[in-house]
Amino acid sequence: MTGPVFKSLIFCLPSVQELDLSYNAKLFGQLPKFNCSASLKILDLSWGRFQGSIPFSYSNLTHLTSLDLSLNHLNGSIPSSLLTLPHLTALYLNDNDLNGQIPNEFPLTNKFQLLNLGHNNIKGEMPSSLSNLQHLTHMCLHLLLFNLPSFSSSFNFSCHHDEYYALLQFKSSFTIGASYFMDETYIPKTTTWNNKTNCCAWQGVKCDIISGPVTGINLFSESLQGM
Repeated sequence: MTGPVFKSLIFCLPSVQELDLSYNAKLFGQLPKFNCSASLKILDLSWGRFQGSIPFSYSNLTHLTSLDLSLNHLNGSIPSSLLTLPHLTALYLNDNDLNGQIPNEFPLTNKFQLLNLGHNNIKGEMPSSLSNLQHLTHMCLHLLLFNLPSFSSSFNFSCHHDEYYALLQFKSSFTIGASYFMDETYIPKTTTWNNKTNCCAWQGVKCDIISGPVTGINLFSESLQGM
């Protein structure tokens, strides 16, 4: 599809529950506004060239379970009303130019399972209401700038002792060899693995942002030897 975003009654058809316009790189202009109470449950407008802010009218989409606006050129702040949509389980706003802070508006009744806000210009305080995300299975805040002292005092963002020692034991079981994919300046991720730091801060280690346990280990192409 080519051209600016269109004004169309398609967005308010009463029985349409899924609308996918993703991967239309020549769709541009402002995001469509929803001045109606649509029945949409899944809306995907990712991989386009939409720009401008996210309309507040998206709060009218009270049936949404998944909203994907990633990989566009959106700016402005995240509307707090998006975070309070009653049935929303997946929200993708990554890879835009969004700024400001994450609204401290996650209600106790939220149903979020997937939340991706990475690769934006969001900064400031980490919202305390993130602790309400009890159903969350995946969250990406990659390359966002937060006030880490405030963050660490609000959350138990420290890996568990048994996992800490297991990772150090794992590190001691291998060596790092030369790799075709590494240049002379490459520093292996495991150089950050030491007994003086929190393992959630180690490169290649991912922890649950709420309760702290290690949820992922990425040592891809590290040229491990041994075991």
